[in-house]
Amino acid sequence: MPAFKLTLPVLALVLLPAAAAAGGKYGTTARLTSASTSSVVKLLETGFADCRAQLPKAYRYDCYRSVYRRARQRIRGSEDYAAADQALALVQKTLEQAVAQNADPAKPRIRQGLTRYRAIQVTALPAVKARTDAALQEAETLLLRASGRRQSHYVRIARAVGSNKLLLRTALRFLGWRLGFA
Repeated sequence: MPAFKLTLPVLALVLLPAAAAAGGKYGTTARLTSASTSSVVKLLETGFADCRAQLPKAYRYDCYRSVYRRARQRIRGSEDYAAADQALALVQKTLEQAVAQNADPAKPRIRQGLTRYRAIQVTALPAVKARTDAALQEAETLLLRASGRRQSHYVRIARAVGSNKLLLRTALRFLGWRLGFA
């Protein structure tokens, strides 16, 4: 027993600094690779579409926020994806603010899988959609400005953001028609 107690601290001293150094600021090891980029793109495309398909309108924006947060987790801390992380953070933070400012206290949180989502007020939907659309547009523009070896990867992420923007705009037109705004 005493030998185990002595070796465990030694292992921790050796392995923890090495793991931290390999992972960067937040422990991610995402490098500029096709697999890393594909992982982010797939999450943005399928996650956003799943939010639309599986949740009532009032809950979707908190779901979209979660999708962008999870996408950022896949690349956060990587110097190769630093500008992409900033672009995705713009969308995530816009959604966080919109959901917080327009939360509907009358509606309960709903669970999808392990995540719980908050609803926003139905009357705030057009304004929140407009804010989200603007953030998606800005993020797409930031990603498309990438140059050098990052360009092809960032363009793929920008396309996924643009796809989300298109889905949102389609929903915005439909909602405007239904509420009499169009």
